[in-house]
Amino acid sequence: MSGVVRTKALENPSSHSAAAFVIFLVISTGASANKAPINIDGAEQVCLVSQQLKQAAGYYAETEKKRLETAVKLHKLSREVRTLASKGQLSNETWVAWLLNSLEKELSSTLQTAEEQTQKAIAAAAVCSQAAGHLSEFINIFYNAQGSTNYCIDNGGSKYTISGGSNKLAGCLNDQGKTELKAPLPSATKPDIDAAMKTMSDKQGTLASGQSAKCFLTQHGSSGGEAYAENGQQPTISWGLGIFTVTGTSAATTDNWSHRAKAAAAATPFELCHTSIKNADAGFAHDNAKIATLLMLDSETPKIQANLDLEPKYITADYPQAKLTISKENLQSVQTAIKNLRASNSQTGQMDKLMAVEVEKLLSDKECQPSPPLAAAKPETQVSTQAAECNKQKTKKSCSTSNCKWEGTTETVGECKPKDGEETQAPAAGTGPGAAGTNSEAKKCSEKTKQEDCKDGCNWDGKECKDSSILVTKKFALSVVSAAFVALLF
Repeated sequence: MSGVVRTKALENPSSHSAAAFVIFLVISTGASANKAPINIDGAEQVCLVSQQLKQAAGYYAETEKKRLETAVKLHKLSREVRTLASKGQLSNETWVAWLLNSLEKELSSTLQTAEEQTQKAIAAAAVCSQAAGHLSEFINIFYNAQGSTNYCIDNGGSKYTISGGSNKLAGCLNDQGKTELKAPLPSATKPDIDAAMKTMSDKQGTLASGQSAKCFLTQHGSSGGEAYAENGQQPTISWGLGIFTVTGTSAATTDNWSHRAKAAAAATPFELCHTSIKNADAGFAHDNAKIATLLMLDSETPKIQANLDLEPKYITADYPQAKLTISKENLQSVQTAIKNLRASNSQTGQMDKLMAVEVEKLLSDKECQPSPPLAAAKPETQVSTQAAECNKQKTKKSCSTSNCKWEGTTETVGECKPKDGEETQAPAAGTGPGAAGTNSEAKKCSEKTKQEDCKDGCNWDGKECKDSSILVTKKFALSVVSAAFVALLF
């Protein structure tokens, strides 16, 4: 149809501000209507669709939050299982290694998904919010284009007015009849754009042609009928990215609603939103059944009631065992052990301190380095000669002469101690317990130049073989950054 603007994406600068999905605001076949308002039933459906589109931002904010919570829980559980195993509080069997491997594999998978999907989720929320804004502004303009006798939204032969807490346009306008910016509410329900379109197509609203001459936004023609330009130069104006147009030379007809027969998002201005949602939904790791079982370890109840079956390649590509099964009884024992560990931790605070160190490392720009062992009380045989010499001094003067420090109030009342840093000496960097093993493991991985050889505690990062603990640490730090960005956006 000549003059009708049809668009495929949310980027038409000539559109008159409204991305209106108005396939239901159609006029009767063959009818025409100059200056006719739209019916309230159709306008209401526009706002319901706008509300559905706005839900995308809340849905993805909630989804990204769940993904990050999953990563944090898997990381914590991994640390706790390691602690229990090191203390001999879990069976010394291979299933413990399988369980630990499962926790770390799924943590890595969750972080990989976050790395890949967060940008897509942000894109979906942004595109759908943009579309919702166009819809709301469309209704905002038509609702507020009213005077004592003229109006552009009809309600049974008179203008529709929001009043008394009754607001059929709540998806677009507040109770004062204005659009407003609101923070998205968290939502666990994914927007269904196709279903929203089907609802709109089922709602066959019409232009209120019987109220012709009421709405100056739909008038056309020349010789005094112009709405947007001087006499004889009336342009064709597109509303809703070309979904509805007012031509300069003829009254609106059914054809002016270019998407009135659409019952799905395809080939409409909402296709981009629909596609973005589909892309962002791919690979949500927190919906993985294996992860769901592992997360049950976080609480002693309910008890895990099913075995955890793993494919051999889940451990390594050439793992010799045909089937890997962690029994429900073993999983239940881990649930209890973790509960007891946390109860003990609430008294000693040791695990909290360890987790604080881990979080600090994860948020660091540096790769994970081996932590020094927890300091243990040194036996008396390790007390330095300097400390013994200082202890002999009974006056401030002799203490100072012995290169010690005096802690006292007078020349003779006090205590002589070694100067700070001289009583004990920490092992040099890289020489403490576990350092050689860690460096050796990292070197072992880096020497593997082929992806097929990168296994047994190593992971291929796309370019080279690295120690798996380093990759998991980097991805976890990235997920924290991604979550922070999502929080700022929403």
